[in-house]
Amino acid sequence: MGEVSHIETKKDISHLHTQYDKNLDSSNTTQNHNPNAQFEYIGSSDSPKAISRLNSLRADIVMMSTPQLDILQIKRSKGVKHYSHIIHSLPHIDIYEVFALDYFDSVFTNSIIHTDFIHEVERVRNLKTKEVVITGCTYLDILQEKLQDYKGLDDEKKIHFFPKTDTKTTILLAPSWGREALLSKYGMKLIQPFIDSNFNLIIRPHPQSYNSEKELLDSLQAQTKDCSNIVWDNNRDNIYALHRADMMIGDFSGVIFDFVCLFEKPVLTPTFDFNIIGYDLEDIYETPWVKDALTKIGKSIEPSEFDRLPSVIESLLQDKEGYDKLKENIRAMKALLWEYQGVGGIKTAQEILRIEKEILESRLQDKLELHNEINAINKVLGNAANGMCEDSHIILQDKKDSIQKLESKNCALNPAIHPNTAEGFLDNFKGCADLSARSYLKGSAEARKSNSLESAKKTTQNLDSKKDIAKDNV
Repeated sequence: MGEVSHIETKKDISHLHTQYDKNLDSSNTTQNHNPNAQFEYIGSSDSPKAISRLNSLRADIVMMSTPQLDILQIKRSKGVKHYSHIIHSLPHIDIYEVFALDYFDSVFTNSIIHTDFIHEVERVRNLKTKEVVITGCTYLDILQEKLQDYKGLDDEKKIHFFPKTDTKTTILLAPSWGREALLSKYGMKLIQPFIDSNFNLIIRPHPQSYNSEKELLDSLQAQTKDCSNIVWDNNRDNIYALHRADMMIGDFSGVIFDFVCLFEKPVLTPTFDFNIIGYDLEDIYETPWVKDALTKIGKSIEPSEFDRLPSVIESLLQDKEGYDKLKENIRAMKALLWEYQGVGGIKTAQEILRIEKEILESRLQDKLELHNEINAINKVLGNAANGMCEDSHIILQDKKDSIQKLESKNCALNPAIHPNTAEGFLDNFKGCADLSARSYLKGSAEARKSNSLESAKKTTQNLDSKKDIAKDNV
């Protein structure tokens, strides 16, 4: 997560990273730089060991990109003060599974589009109000950095999905997963039109499909293995396929909006009636946000027209006026969805530290007022000290011509610098100040001693006078 690197700049803040992949530890170099950062491999995500570890965490704050806390296996630990969900895709969260965010204390989002919906769900379900904070999109910031590095590579180091001499337009098919996703609903019906077309096709299934829809993927890969213009992409990062594509075919997967924001290129989506049962929007409204958003950043096509896919794509790319209008809409969508571009990690880290500060203050309880008073006094003292330094500097500037006089009073000036220069005076100020302080203390002590002797002498004289008066009276 991008925010981690910014928290790690605070060397005195301990934080734990739990990992499902043992290889992630070796690839994370921050462990060598911050002794307070721990990287713990807890086993596979569905293992009893991993679930047990997550359910017994002890921390002030737990950040999770996994939704449905306290609904599925991951439960709230009594040792955790604050659970926060950080959204890990750009489109609206109304298509999260039901109860996705109900039991978090806060949600970190990429855009204002989520805020009202989250609070409306709270109202309808009578839930505790959670804090919604806009912090940007940390993973997209990282992808942007990787993309810039990738573009700077020598050509032979880049990933080539097709021969370098192949100049065909490339289409990326990047669906979501599950019952409403493209490959699940349409399969070869969506792929077949490209087999004998003048387009290259990269198929990049959602990573979850390799676990949940393995049988389907195996069947589709077997049917396309002899097609030279069709390749399957399972690289860890999606930026290589996104970079190669001229257009994307997708559904409601977040990768569509990654493509739009990183490359500002259009998308093609089949028209669909989203089955809202079992999703968070079921209690709020009937049509997901993404359905209207897709009409603004590309073109839609009826499933009955899939056999015309190549000609539909070609006409869209060749329509200059329509394409320019799409580009305007795409840039507007990018500005809406990707706030704090490039600095999402910094913003997220600041909000995490703010929440931690509030937790620490709550522990002070009745001592908080005393703590604040101490801080206020420290601030006043600090300002006073700074003011004295500034006043001293002004006085010194005004007294540059007094150096000879100071020197005659045994101020230890640096002989290497001419004493009649401001530089010489300032360089030797510390020595003069130290000597002046010692002289003052010595003079004060001598004065106190002289005053004490004079006072004692006067007291003796008074006593002698009183004795003489007494004798006269007798």
